[in-house]
Order: sequence, then structure tokens, then C-alpha cells
Amino acid sequence: MICILGTGKMAEALASGLKASGMSPSLCVKGKNKNTTDGFAHQLGIKSYNNSNLLEILIIAVKPHQIQSAVQPLLPLAENTIVISVAAGVDCESLVHILNHGAIVRAMPNLAIANQCGMTALFSESASPMQQEVVGELFSGLGQTMWLEADEQMHAVTVLLGSGPAFFMHFTQSLLKWGRDYLPQDICDACVKHASSAANDMMSQYPINDAVNRVASKGGVTEAGLNVLTQKLDDLMGKALSSSVSKSHNMTE
Repeated sequence: MICILGTGKMAEALASGLKASGMSPSLCVKGKNKNTTDGFAHQLGIKSYNNSNLLEILIIAVKPHQIQSAVQPLLPLAENTIVISVAAGVDCESLVHILNHGAIVRAMPNLAIANQCGMTALFSESASPMQQEVVGELFSGLGQTMWLEADEQMHAVTVLLGSGPAFFMHFTQSLLKWGRDYLPQDICDACVKHASSAANDMMSQYPINDAVNRVASKGGVTEAGLNVLTQKLDDLMGKALSSSVSKSHNMTE
């Protein structure tokens, strides 16, 4: 049985993606109480956890400061249970200490896993090669996967992969805010959404710098705007990303 511990947004994305990938018969959820658990399970069409469930995989999808209290009713875990934590900022060493358990894998997916088109970064220093293969196959059903070389890399991955979509969408909001001063909302929204789609398509075909240069003709309209952006955007994004990484380092406080 695969148990998702938590009922938040990431737990919902995991449950939706795993159900769509055919894992529904083996999937259950455990929330902070029976009512929360049953409501979440009913909403997504999966099972509620009960004490008789034999846990092959436990996916920890609660906030970092909630891990200890959330997992306590499930301890001790069977020796062969694979624990996957998607909690940001909690390293493997801390998880081993909290759980007193060996087979632990950290995972950082983004919410697109709900539609099986996400990406998940994985790291483990205690799970066996066979257990890592099981986890890799599980998340490959939700999109792309990649294994990291060091636990410390998970902080930067959390910001780029997990938080990154929000940064892109916030920039899109800025385009919409400006455009709606000049265009009807439906026309503005259509232009910006297509621009986002076109950018994604071009980045899949060309290196990003080449893609930008293909749009920005020398001395043209696009270049004029980019000249303003590049004066401050790199510095601003550096500060924003560093702030997020700093928060990742201190999520348990």
C-alpha cells in the first residue's frame, strides 16, 4: 500500500497523478484526523488509511514543522517501508533522526504532477539501489525525474523547480496588468497566454539565449524593452531566489 501523509495541495497533486497513472488500488491517504482523511479520500476517489494497511511506501506531504507529530502514529515503520518526503527544507539526516528509519528518499516535484506532466528531483543516501529504482518508476508515471548528487542541491531545486512556476506566472501577471490598460481583457489575456505558450515552444527547440535573440531583432521593439529589463531583472531575480533558498534552509524553524 502507498500512503500519502497529508491533505494539502501537494498531497492532492500526488494523489491525482498517482491515481491517473493506475495506482489507485494501492493508494490511501492519512490526514490529521478521521474527518479530514475521509473527506479528502472521498473527494479524490481513493482509500482512507487504517491501521491494518501494510505500508510499502509512505509519502510525507505535510509541512516541515508538522512531520514529527504527523508520522508519530505510524511509528515504528516496517524495515522494508520506503519513506519518500516531499517536505521542503528537511534534509535526509533530519528525517532519519525523526523517523529512526533507514530507507528514505527526498523528492521535490512540482504541482504539474497532478496531470502527469511534472518533474521531480530525487535524492537518497540510505535507500538501496532497488528501492531507488522503485521510487524512480513511481515518479516517472507523473512526468520527468532526475536524481541529484547531493542533498544540499535540493534547496536550489526546490526554488527553481517547485517555486519556479509561480515566478513565471507572476511575471505573466505583470504583462496582464500592463496590457489591460490598453486592450480589452479578453484580447489582452489571449495575447499573454499565447506568448507564454510560444515561449515554452521556442525554449523546447532552441537554447534559451538563441530563442530570445530570434524574437529580439536588432534595434527593434522587443530589444527596446529587453534593454530596460536586463538593467535590473537579473539582480532582482537573484535577490528573490536567494530569499527563497534562505527560507528553504530554515523551514523547520
